Amino acid sequence: MKIASFDVFDTCLQLKCGNEEQFLFILAYTILGDNAIIDDIYEFVRIRKQAEVEARKQTTQEEITTSEIYYYCNFSAFTSLPNEQILQTEYMLVKQLLYPIFTNAKKITQLRDHGWSILYISDMHLPQQIIKDALLQNNLFIDGIDKLFVSSQFNKTKNSGTLYKHIKEHIHDKIEKWIHIGDNQHSDYTNAKKNGIHAQLFKRCKHLNYSYKAIKSESNYIQRPLFTASSLSKSIYYTSSPDAYSAMYLDLIAPFFTSSVYKILNDAQQRGIKDLLFFARDSYVLYYIAQKLQLLYPNINFHYISISRKVIYLPSVQNISYNGFISLKNIKGLSLADYLDQFSLSVDELIIDETENIEQQIRSIFNFPTNIELITQRQNELVEYLLSYILQFVPFMNNMAMVDMTGSRSSQLALNNLLRTHGYPSLHAYYLLVSEDRKSVFEAGKFTSILYADYLKHGIQRYIGDLALLFEDVFSITNQNRTIGYKKVGHIIEPIYDNEQNQWKTSYMNKNLSLLDKYIGGYLSTKLYLSNCEILQSSIRNLGYFARNPLYIYVKSLENFHISENTSNNIQLLSKPWKHDSLWYRGSIVYLGSYMNDLIDIIYKFKHTD
Repeated sequence: MKIASFDVFDTCLQLKCGNEEQFLFILAYTILGDNAIIDDIYEFVRIRKQAEVEARKQTTQEEITTSEIYYYCNFSAFTSLPNEQILQTEYMLVKQLLYPIFTNAKKITQLRDHGWSILYISDMHLPQQIIKDALLQNNLFIDGIDKLFVSSQFNKTKNSGTLYKHIKEHIHDKIEKWIHIGDNQHSDYTNAKKNGIHAQLFKRCKHLNYSYKAIKSESNYIQRPLFTASSLSKSIYYTSSPDAYSAMYLDLIAPFFTSSVYKILNDAQQRGIKDLLFFARDSYVLYYIAQKLQLLYPNINFHYISISRKVIYLPSVQNISYNGFISLKNIKGLSLADYLDQFSLSVDELIIDETENIEQQIRSIFNFPTNIELITQRQNELVEYLLSYILQFVPFMNNMAMVDMTGSRSSQLALNNLLRTHGYPSLHAYYLLVSEDRKSVFEAGKFTSILYADYLKHGIQRYIGDLALLFEDVFSITNQNRTIGYKKVGHIIEPIYDNEQNQWKTSYMNKNLSLLDKYIGGYLSTKLYLSNCEILQSSIRNLGYFARNPLYIYVKSLENFHISENTSNNIQLLSKPWKHDSLWYRGSIVYLGSYMNDLIDIIYKFKHTD
């Protein structure tokens, strides 16, 4: 018989929160409540830790049980719950907070398929049944075929080597070969070899790149939630076949997006906002996160609204003139066709003076009465449809706000122009990042942003503005098409979408949402939202470090992305060979090769002088 045995914790299963101490903090909050006094939380954890020390001191056995630990616990100063109920809660949380480790799960399946007998061996005070349940729910254990040996059950340990000897005595078949895999140098490697077992030490990275830097740079108090957040990202990373893109997303983006949306929802609740409108398409990922956090904010309704510049700019124009158009959308960087497309107009249907100057061409449009007539008719049609469409979601237009990813607030200006013109209140708006050249409060209305480009002037954060395109076109990518109009179907107004081919985006969108889904689940179960401020600030600094000095393997994972800056331009995010006008300048330099890192600052400072 060929035996393959595996350590359980940190080899086959990993805690989302990282280690037992962080687990005890989650247990404390679960028992005492989210609003518990922090001093009580720390004291609860201290009592539980000290009880284990005392139980091990008093026992004459090789191993203790969790029940024996609770014999020395006295939580009566904090809760009236009996110890037995707290103990059962601990068992429940253990099973909730475990993720499988993909590489070893795959190895187990392969070995089992090739006729190897699978054993799990754990030095742990938890009951054997609890560990078995955890293995079963993560599809690592086949009942009736695989075997589990836990030190608390047999009063023997890997640490002393006696558990290996017990297993040899328990297995009556002749053992042809025995391999053991675990993460502990002494228990899983040295002692296994002493017992004649072929041992393999399982090693993983402790944390992902940027989140690890954050942990080291903070005080002890802040380190705890950052350690949990980093451990969560790492554990998700190891639930599937590891790849650089997933590492980057979990290291940088999932914490930033999730903590940003939580902050937005918290602010909206404090303002008494009842409806949040998430604008297609960039905000779909924010809408997805908000839905996952709905349990924490049951009094806020979330709506995903199919709106684009193409359907909102023209209805909001208050004066059909050159100045009326320019006040909403600047010409800079756009062709004539792309500029008109922003207003649901085309070159073919308008009379335009033939000149090489785009500004003069646009000015000439308003010199022709037939153009004015066509534009006015188009505007009236769009106004009727757009207002009716929004009213389907928020019939009373009260206590609502919009959510958008990044930008200059032109869409908010356009929508508020439209709403005010027709007697509705202005919208408050939330953003992840607003540009320095954004519309003023007096023009567009009040707003709140996680990041303000004009405040990102000093220190590591000043580089974050370079990532705006990545936020929109990579990290929040969708396979949804742009809204180009509306139609009436019965009594319902439905969006009309263009026929853009987005099949290539689907896999990236699904990957992003899958990673977010796991991260948010862990964010809730580990109660990271209780430290959201620390998580958000840390994630912002990490983004700064990434923007300042992007890791080569992270940049390399973005090489297939191309960006549609407008309807007629589709270019690579990264350029090789290097181009001065690259969409992501610093990323493209790193993309040339990791050896270029030393030259980045010199080139960057030449392009971006402070």
